[in-house]
Amino acid sequence: KKSPKSEPECKEWKSTIKKPGLERISSKKRKVILKTSGVENLDTNEAEELKTIRENRFRVGCECKGACNPALCSCAGEGIQCHQERTGYPCQCREGECGNPVGRYKFEPTTVQKHFKTSSKLSWRHRVRFY
Repeated sequence: KKSPKSEPECKEWKSTIKKPGLERISSKKRKVILKTSGVENLDTNEAEELKTIRENRFRVGCECKGACNPALCSCAGEGIQCHQERTGYPCQCREGECGNPVGRYKFEPTTVQKHFKTSSKLSWRHRVRFY
């Protein structure tokens, strides 16, 4: 159990703890949180790195139209499979025309549902057997 003295005495820090989701906080608040948590040296390049990470989260999948050309496909260039959640997203290549040498993955919701049901049944049987 932590002693009351080990917790940061900062109203701003405590106000940033909200559940269930995460909210973006200002750089000033973030610096206060880090300093009160014992971080002494803050990386001045961090803001640019975080901005790049946030921007890259929206750039996913290849932009191949129809057939994938491995020489031009961003997924193949990164050594990862093309991926289809739904038609045209995140990769725009077509099934059967993808030339990515690493392959292509198509998300199948029914397969996931079957796996979840099977896992639930096995978990239930395991619990019943040991009680």
